Amino acid sequence: MNLKIELNKNKTQAHVYLELPKRGKNGNWTYVKYNTSDATNWVTEQGYKIKSCIKATTVDNATLETSKGTWIFELEVVKQTPNKRKPTRKILEVRVDEPATKQTTTKTKKSRKKPARKV
Repeated sequence: MNLKIELNKNKTQAHVYLELPKRGKNGNWTYVKYNTSDATNWVTEQGYKIKSCIKATTVDNATLETSKGTWIFELEVVKQTPNKRKPTRKILEVRVDEPATKQTTTKTKKSRKKPARKV
C-alpha cells in the first residue's frame, strides 16, 4: 500500500499530513485505519518529542472523504544553555638544557661639568 505522509515542522509545532490511496473498484482491498496514536508513534520515530496534540483526526480508506487527514502536534522546546567559556591557561616553556642568561646593560655616567666659580 502506498501511503503519502508529509511532515512539516517549525519551532513549536509539527504538521503531519496523511493520504491513503483510492480503494480498488472490484472490492479487493484491505481496510486500513490510522488514529492519532499511530501518528504520534510515527512522529516520535522521526526523532521529535511531542508535548501535546492540538488537532486530532482519523484516516481510513473506506471513503474518499476520510482518506485524507492532518494532525497538528505541539513539540517540546529544548532550551539551549549558552556555552560558558572556560578560563584559558597559558603554558610557559622553560628549557632546562640551556641556562637562562640575563643580559646586563651597563650604564655609563655622563661627566658633568662643574660650573665655573665666580670670583
